[in-house]
Order: sequence, then structure tokens, then C-alpha cells
Amino acid sequence: VCQSIRYLAIPAGHAQLVARLLAPLLNHRRPFLRAWALDALDWVARVEPGLRGQVSAAMDEAERDDAASVRARAKAIRCRKI
Repeated sequence: VCQSIRYLAIPAGHAQLVARLLAPLLNHRRPFLRAWALDALDWVARVEPGLRGQVSAAMDEAERDDAASVRARAKAIRCRKI
């Protein structure tokens, strides 16, 4: 689901709900879920700019993650913003 978020039409009124559902996955024990939850949250923040602060904090944390896959996803997200 996290990898598919970018293909879904999320109404602005539902973005906060989706972000709340993704939040626990940012700290999941599995790096794959942490990485793709971060990616999904970033896409949701495109619908609801008020989530940018949450994304920024999650990105900072991801860049310090022990798992290289999570750090790589954070780097890829930062690169696509340019």
C-alpha cells in the first residue's frame, strides 16, 4: 500500500487521516516499511501542504536510520524535490 500511494487520488480532506495511518509505520521494525511509509507520507504531503513539517521531521530521522535502505529512500525523496 505504501508503494501505491502515489497512484491514488487522495482527497485533501483525507490526507490527515492517511498521514495518521502511516505514522506508526515510520518506526516499524522492518526497514522496508519504514522506507516506503516515508515515501508515502511525502506523496500525501503534496495533497496537504500542512504535513510538510511532519515529513521534514521524518526525513531527518530517516537520514539517521541504521538501515541503508531507509537512508537511501530519504535521499531519493530529497532528490526528486529538486
